[in-house]
Amino acid sequence: MYRSTARGVFATSPAHDCSRPAIEDDSYPMLRPILLLTVAVFAATLSACSTANRADFLADYQAGRYAQAHRAAVDTASKHTGPRREQAALTAGLAAHALRDYAEADRWLSPLTSNSNAEISGRASAALGLIRAEQNQYQQAAALLSQAATRLNGDEAARAGLHAGEAFLHLGRPQQARVQFSIAHAAAQDPALGAELLAQLNRTGYAVQVGAFRTRHNADVAAQQIRAFVVGLGYDPPRVIPTAPRDGRNLFLVQVGRFTTRAAAEEAKRRIGRRSMVASAVID
Repeated sequence: MYRSTARGVFATSPAHDCSRPAIEDDSYPMLRPILLLTVAVFAATLSACSTANRADFLADYQAGRYAQAHRAAVDTASKHTGPRREQAALTAGLAAHALRDYAEADRWLSPLTSNSNAEISGRASAALGLIRAEQNQYQQAAALLSQAATRLNGDEAARAGLHAGEAFLHLGRPQQARVQFSIAHAAAQDPALGAELLAQLNRTGYAVQVGAFRTRHNADVAAQQIRAFVVGLGYDPPRVIPTAPRDGRNLFLVQVGRFTTRAAAEEAKRRIGRRSMVASAVID
């Protein structure tokens, strides 16, 4: 499950002096990153901050009136073109997700992922990627969130990268996950977010262990023998990790993947077979 720790509210742009209330809704912890995405959208794209210029759908959304926000945003999107329609479409998608209507959210968010405005497309990709993660579609989630991380800036990019890394971990692809965590850590400005990313970089989790050998040569041979098979299943190539057991003799482990939960590792073990076992992942 995607945690909400250090994923706080996206700050409004310093270039705008209007104050906006933070969204506080802990009813669905996994929803918080998505529900908060829209706050920054309008700070960056609306040309003025006066109440008269604010769309009603934004006020409804920020107040947690998601059904009203969705209706108003859909109505606005049907009557306008250009940036105003894009803003309304993004809010319609986010509000639909808050209402747990994934099909409706997809209808509004998917076209925006290729928008020429980097912030609009980045936030739409991030929201849609989180939806895919909630649906356990981690391959799509990883792609969408990785794209969002390249289009957004600062903590927004870092949050997208954090979620992209988590999606890669669910896929048993720790190398790609570490790339995302590393890039996100460099982009993070919030200390708590940076600390969470650092913790992810240092995290081990679970792996599928397919063998333990007394010599490096035998371990390398075993890893090479199953490489094509496990890569074909969608996992990273097996890695050989030297360890020092209690008796002082060298031991070389052959492990596949690095998973955040034992259940995910057990599923990978079932697919890999070959007398494999679930073990603690060792950082190589």
